[in-house]
Amino acid sequence: MPLKNSITLDDALVVLNSAVIADSKAMHSLIEHRVDCNEILANHPTIQVGRCQPERYHVGLLGILNGLFGIDETGWGAICAHFHVDCPKGCDRAATDTLSVGDKCPTCGATLVLGELIEFTRATPPK
Repeated sequence: MPLKNSITLDDALVVLNSAVIADSKAMHSLIEHRVDCNEILANHPTIQVGRCQPERYHVGLLGILNGLFGIDETGWGAICAHFHVDCPKGCDRAATDTLSVGDKCPTCGATLVLGELIEFTRATPPK
């Protein structure tokens, strides 16, 4: 396949989702991995960087990818990673489909945790 001079957001989503299909565990690890970065990168106008302590920042692949496609007026990037939400005690995932990390499992009361990476989509900012 020849080199591309430009790609669209949809092109990027196709590649990212094909990588999830090919090896979801590797993509999960890659997308969840963060590295420390300096304040200059943290102040980049479109790259999304997290703050883990008052003067300590970290960045991941999704923050860099979102930096390529820019941010909307509220600061949200264009790409969203979707994950399952799991009960650490192994209760049926169907019971947690509409819940979030940190909620309580309706079956056993355990605090729900981040599950496996499902897919990448266009981000929809919260209302």
